[in-house]
Amino acid sequence: MSAPTSEHLRTMWDKFSSVWERYNEPWTLPINAQLLAAVNVYSATSILEVGCGSGAGALLCSQLMPAEGAHLTSIDISPNMVERAKAKLASSPLSLQSRIDFQVANAEELPFPDGHFDRYYASWALHLVSNPHNMMREMSRVLRSGSMVACSVWGRPEESLWFTIAPSVLQEMGLELSPGAPPSRSNFHLGDLALLRKMFTEAGFDHISTWYQPNPHLVIDGQEYVV
Repeated sequence: MSAPTSEHLRTMWDKFSSVWERYNEPWTLPINAQLLAAVNVYSATSILEVGCGSGAGALLCSQLMPAEGAHLTSIDISPNMVERAKAKLASSPLSLQSRIDFQVANAEELPFPDGHFDRYYASWALHLVSNPHNMMREMSRVLRSGSMVACSVWGRPEESLWFTIAPSVLQEMGLELSPGAPPSRSNFHLGDLALLRKMFTEAGFDHISTWYQPNPHLVIDGQEYVV
């Protein structure tokens, strides 16, 4: 199975940014809130968010991190996503604008010095990057000793109908999204909890907890799902 290149991811999320902001971003916020609680963002000083999308998670973080002495750096590989995030920030109170920095950056090649952050969170990013091991090595490099990390990935396909209905229908109809293309890596490839614990251990982390977190995405009917 082939993994997407960083350039492919940049192009894909640039094209998808407007759809993401309008339809997908709102129901990702519960997961963001869970990640921020997991890293105890209330006592953080220097926070890195990876895969910030169009910025709603960063604004949530800004409301929870300490009012004084804390700074959030939010990155995304997609320039279009970062521009949308900056637009959100521009309409926020001035007191927040100086405390959040949005940048275009690759999670596998972070442009930050060693030991720069004390918190790191990434909502639905680790399973998407070209090489998750590279992302985790960079994660470890930019964090200070004793820092806290929280990541979310797609879990179990059988519990994720939102992401599996369309592919299942296409398969039953004998259709392909990209005829002739090599098989692509499943976005559920990191959904095994034991695998995740092993990967984080090998990357140098300890006190690791993993669990399946529900994230309901409510729709009224099939028409709303398609739209």
